[in-house]
Amino acid sequence: MALGKPASGTILGYLYQFERALFWLSIKDIDFVSLETEDDVVVALENNPISKIFEQDKHSISASNPFSDKNVNLWKTFEIWCNLEKINQHTSFRLLYSSNKKYDSKSFIYKLAKRNVDKWIYWSKVTPQN
Repeated sequence: MALGKPASGTILGYLYQFERALFWLSIKDIDFVSLETEDDVVVALENNPISKIFEQDKHSISASNPFSDKNVNLWKTFEIWCNLEKINQHTSFRLLYSSNKKYDSKSFIYKLAKRNVDKWIYWSKVTPQN
């Protein structure tokens, strides 16, 4: 049975998650790596102020842009992360994407990629709010 385009794209997305999990397993001081649990890839770290990394991995070969500002799945990812952040302050969030598309430099995801968001989240937690 031949794979159709939708199935092959889905399989590539899952294979990308395995690639990311293998990357994390190759790093020292990793307690465990899980796939498709709390996020696409979840990494638990030993001896680190950040106890978990929640990674949302996207791989795109489709004609549409999965990272546009109007993409519903992108905003669902941020909603999930915001809710997790309220539960556990020792987390790090990563959105990794691999695509054959160019990204609009005015898009939210492009601007976000240029910032050190983990540093900002940490700073906002340790700095008293007025």
